[in-house]
Amino acid sequence: MSHRAEQVASTVQRAVQNVFVRGLGDPRIRGLVSVTSVRVSSDLQHATVLVSIYPDQHQTLAMQGIESATIRIQRLVNEQLHMRRPPRLRFELDLQFKRQAEVLDAIQTAIGDSDQDEEPESAGRQAAETAEDLMRDFGSEPTDTDA
Repeated sequence: MSHRAEQVASTVQRAVQNVFVRGLGDPRIRGLVSVTSVRVSSDLQHATVLVSIYPDQHQTLAMQGIESATIRIQRLVNEQLHMRRPPRLRFELDLQFKRQAEVLDAIQTAIGDSDQDEEPESAGRQAAETAEDLMRDFGSEPTDTDA
């Protein structure tokens, strides 16, 4: 992503988050709505806004509310951007945190199962190896403090 695209993505992320903090007045948009990231096209014409919604039971209804309010959100964001041609917004539900929580639950379950079958030291070592493998799968390298 170019430097300009990164700047636009960051500005769009702050602007959209400000809109959500102020509220849209739509009763469907409930729970904690957070803008997790923004991906801007190389021509700066389109922006995909990834949002996470907590608790999970509000996700479907809140996304419907966000999608129906997209034009209003776009207008409010455009007022904050001060760009001649602001990117057109599209919203997607970000499930990354949900997947990470599922992975952590699986690790906890594996540690619990291992504690019953093995000695604690080997169970801890196995859990650390599993965590390192998962971190590599998610694209981050473990650091000394992670192990």
